[in-house]
Amino acid sequence: MVTQRAARDNASLSGSTKLAATFRDHPERQYVMFGGKGGLGKTTFSAATAWWLAQQGKKVLVFSVDPQASLSDIFKQDIFGKGPVKIVDNLWAQEIDADSHIKAYQNEIRQKILDMYVLDQVPQEIEDYIKETSAEHEIVD
Repeated sequence: MVTQRAARDNASLSGSTKLAATFRDHPERQYVMFGGKGGLGKTTFSAATAWWLAQQGKKVLVFSVDPQASLSDIFKQDIFGKGPVKIVDNLWAQEIDADSHIKAYQNEIRQKILDMYVLDQVPQEIEDYIKETSAEHEIVD
């Protein structure tokens, strides 16, 4: 009976109130991920949710790996590639520079190949493979 009433009451709530109810009803929840196609407001909604959770006393890190993301704009601070930056009490934001992480990893792989095989340079076919693994590809049907 209680579960049916809670479900009925929750069904009449607005979207933001439903999300608040979800956090209230599931305090064990540690991760929230917003996904979808471009232009839906994922960054804005995740930033607003992070802000609200921080105001509720939760320690929150909101982050994005999208180079087009606008957490810096939303929080009016340059946070791109700087690691977690404190915004307010309980809230940190981070825009991860994925390209620099990929390049650093590729360089690490190159160095391991050079060291392992005692080479002066990475063979071209391996270099091509390293570059190819991180390239964005268009899917053709």
